[in-house]
Amino acid sequence: MRLNATMVLPALLLLGGCATERYYGGIYSSSTPEVTLVAATVTDDSPAWGYPLIPFPLPIYPLALARAGLTDEVTVRLVIDKDGYVKNATILKYRFKELADSVLNATSRWRFREFSPWRLAEPKGLIVDCRLKFSIE
Repeated sequence: MRLNATMVLPALLLLGGCATERYYGGIYSSSTPEVTLVAATVTDDSPAWGYPLIPFPLPIYPLALARAGLTDEVTVRLVIDKDGYVKNATILKYRFKELADSVLNATSRWRFREFSPWRLAEPKGLIVDCRLKFSIE
């Protein structure tokens, strides 16, 4: 069977239309749910400075909230032990509990590295406020 332009063109148009939309559990959408780390700020009462190690898992955008187009910005305070592991995570600001739970689940697996201008300084731990934005792009 030989392919001609009348058979190929509709197939390309069909595939091109599907490539611009994404399927989210029962609906097609041209928008994409996105989670970004907006800021990670060491608090004033933190005993040291530090930064998160990359790669770190970002929270999962719950499908029901993404479908509904609900967005939020969640702030979490992380207490980091001297080995760089998250010892305690507390949500400071949120609107939707599902997003707050997703943030707690992801940030509990983050690792941090303490920064010291003196190489031989004893690690002390950190207190970091992180702001994560859930948006539909």
